[in-house]
Parts: sequence; C-alpha cells; structure tokens
Amino acid sequence: MATKINQFDNSNLQSQNSISSVPSKPLPQSPTNNLDVSAATYLGGKEDDFTNAVDISLDGNFVIVGGSLKSSNLGGKETKLLGGGDGTIVRYDSRTNQAVATTRLPGKVLDLEVSKNGDIAVAYQGGMAVLNADATKVKWSKSLSNVSRIAISDGGKVGVVRDIQGADRAYLFDGKGQQLKEWSTNSSKRQFNDIAVTDQNGGMVIATGFEQKTKILQVAFTQAWSYKGDNLWKNYDFDNKDIYKEKLMADTRGQRVAIGRDGQLYSSYYVNGGTGFSIFYRDPLDLSEKLTKDRKIETDKYNSPTNVGSVKMTWYGRYDLKLVI
Repeated sequence: MATKINQFDNSNLQSQNSISSVPSKPLPQSPTNNLDVSAATYLGGKEDDFTNAVDISLDGNFVIVGGSLKSSNLGGKETKLLGGGDGTIVRYDSRTNQAVATTRLPGKVLDLEVSKNGDIAVAYQGGMAVLNADATKVKWSKSLSNVSRIAISDGGKVGVVRDIQGADRAYLFDGKGQQLKEWSTNSSKRQFNDIAVTDQNGGMVIATGFEQKTKILQVAFTQAWSYKGDNLWKNYDFDNKDIYKEKLMADTRGQRVAIGRDGQLYSSYYVNGGTGFSIFYRDPLDLSEKLTKDRKIETDKYNSPTNVGSVKMTWYGRYDLKLVI
C-alpha cells in the first residue's frame, strides 16, 4: 500500500536527547493513507548507526528501541550489561518525550519484544537475553550465533529464529533459559523469517517465511507448533501445481508475525506482482476459496487486486487463532 507521509522541516527538531512533538489529532474513523507525524527525533551520532526493533511497554508509557548507536549521547542513565558493546536499547518516556535510559549490549541489537510483565527479550549479534523491564538487569542469557528474531510470551516462554545456511532453525526456551524444543526447515529452499510465541490454546510457537517451490516461484507460509513440539497448523504454503492451476503466480514471502495484545495473530507478507495475482486473495487454508469483501480492505489503486504490474507490495493480515486449530 502506498502511504503519503507528511513533510516537515527537520530544522525544528530538538536535540538528540528528546523527541519533537506535534499536536495530536483525533484518529480517523475510516481507512486512510495519510499518517500524521506525532513525534520525531535524531538518534544517531557521528558513526554508522541503525535501529532494528521497537516495542511499547505494557502501560504505554515507554517506547523501547533497539539497534546500534555507538557514540550518540541521548542523555539519561546508561547501563552496560554482559560487558557492554555496540548494541543499544533506548527507553523513551512517551509522556515527556525524553530518553530516560540507555543499555549497552555486546552485539548489535537485531530484534526485541516486551512481555506482559514487562520483561524485554533481546536478540543481538552473538546471543540472546531476557532483561528486566527497565533493562538494567539480565534475567538470563545465552551465547548463540546467527540469531535473527526473538519473541516472548506473556508467561515468559521465548522463541528465537536462527539464520543458518542449509536449514533455518526455530527454538523454544522456558522462563529460565532452558531449551525445550527445536524445529528445522530441513531444506535450504525453506526459510524462517520471524517467530511469535503465545500461551493461548495450550501454548503455540508460530513461524513465518517462504519456500522456493520452483525456480520461478516463492510461496509464503506460516506454521504453528505446540509447546510439546507437535505440528498444529499451516496456512498458505500451497502446492505449486495448485498455484499454477489458479494462475496466482506472484512470488510471496512471510516476513513478520506477532501476537497482538488482543490475542490475535498479526502477520505481514511480501508479494511481488500484485495482490490479486497472489495467494493472499484466497482463504489461507483453502486456495479455491476467494476472499470476500468482509475479509479484505481496499482503499486506493495501490492495493487494488489487478492491473498494478510487477511491483513489490506488502500484505497485512489479522488471524483468529481460535479458528485455525
């Protein structure tokens, strides 16, 4: 979907240790492609900097940002954990728009997620850790190479994805860091891109990604396992012969999954070639069933199902976990 971003003069931004706010407006009651800027700031310093992850504390008062901000001076308290290093977690107070604390980790932060009790699960170059709510103490950590994504359930179960050539892997850990389960794609053609964990329905680990079904076709999938390791369900992941038959040849990939605070599964997918020529305009469990208007939202020509050419687009979906098991 194309998005119109409001333009603003960055000369009005405040110093690095605060966020410049603009007056809030009532949220629109109908679909819109205009996103109002509510706050903005510079985070970096003189060196190469980046941010990879963001989440919001359960009470909504803090924004937690993870990445690598080597020499930036954001203000507030600084804590070094596990020896410190290039990895950076910044906690912003959304009420005052001030950086209140910075935590340094030994590797660049690649992903993070905040649990219901406030714990922060962090994936960084070289390992993973679970921190307390203000990121000043390590509850547990593990050295683990090639960790790319991480998720934490309300009860403290942690799932991670490792990017490994030959066969990606997903892992489940308990609240003390003990590994419980491991899953593999079993093929270099199948790739995990993200993971989510929920204690609902007896506990589920959910991964998304894609498989290179043929030389010219990539097909997205999302799949779930129980905490015991059993296969629960898969969506999309259709057979390439059926996709050819339905003429839905646009490449697709699962990119991100997350459990919303409403308990539902939120997923984002990549599609190359227009949504109408992809598997996303069909039921995720039944390729022959077309989506009706009650399950798809169209606001402009950029998410129209046809005549968009070979363009790269994003598909967002919300899925009721109670209906897929």
